[in-house]
Amino acid sequence: PFKLLLVPRLAFGFKGDVICNGHWINDTNIVYVVNKAVVIQNIEDQTQSLFLGADQAAVTCLAVSPDRRCIAIGEEYPDKPPTICVFTHDKDHPKKRKPLSCGDAGFRRFVSLAFSPDSQSIVACTSSPEDAILVFSLAADKSRVIAALRVPMPLFDVAFHPLDNTRLSAVGRGHVMLLQLAVNPVTQLVTIETLTDARDPPDPVCHAWDPGSNRIIVGCESGRVVAMEKGALAGVIDPGRGECVLHVATSDKGMATIDLLQRVCLFPKSPETGQFFPPRLFVLTSPAVLPELKVVPRKTGLAQVPNATVALITS
Repeated sequence: PFKLLLVPRLAFGFKGDVICNGHWINDTNIVYVVNKAVVIQNIEDQTQSLFLGADQAAVTCLAVSPDRRCIAIGEEYPDKPPTICVFTHDKDHPKKRKPLSCGDAGFRRFVSLAFSPDSQSIVACTSSPEDAILVFSLAADKSRVIAALRVPMPLFDVAFHPLDNTRLSAVGRGHVMLLQLAVNPVTQLVTIETLTDARDPPDPVCHAWDPGSNRIIVGCESGRVVAMEKGALAGVIDPGRGECVLHVATSDKGMATIDLLQRVCLFPKSPETGQFFPPRLFVLTSPAVLPELKVVPRKTGLAQVPNATVALITS
């Protein structure tokens, strides 16, 4: 007899507690998490592709590779160590890779993920009771942890240098760390510099590398946005508005930040000096920003602005 199976076709909603939940894959597709499903939404024809996580797992964070072919999620379980699940996004041959495990080392939750520039490695940071930075290889013959470093403070965010597969960074409570993958003779994760200034203690929450330079742009709990270089504070880009900066995104043309009150600041960058100009401020909840905002049919889970390349994921 034939066996009937229920296959999910559409996912509604948005999982708001997933770190970095929402990425562009290309000009027409975005990816985000709904419950245990990774949703790839085409914003033109309003179709979805779904990748399902493990039954007992809760998704905690999301990352997309620089080549836009791989999607990674951190999965938390109630009774076993967390895993990283990598999906290969290919329209013709989508597939799910074997989960990456950190073994039984006391880690309970991944709070941030990032791919290396060549998309062959993933760096992850874990939260209490064991705070650590782990680097996984995605090579077919050695999909495993290749380097690990325990740290003495809670971690919030990790990243690779956009042009160097061996340079990494992380921010945690009161610290900004620069790290190096060193092979001598085994691969090790080595701390190069740690910024802790007693006179002006940092309160970092998120960060991003400034493309084409060695600067790190750091968003702070106080609302400040600062630049760091060579392990020292290089300047205050924005004194802030008193609300925590939740995310920083950088590009060759400038950067953008968003804070707890959904205020987006766009900072253009001078092509000659590399310095940031004063920001333009937008409040996403203001009708003046998106006057033609319309909620499209419930099946899409999106709000769209006609004739504009803007899509907001709604809860």
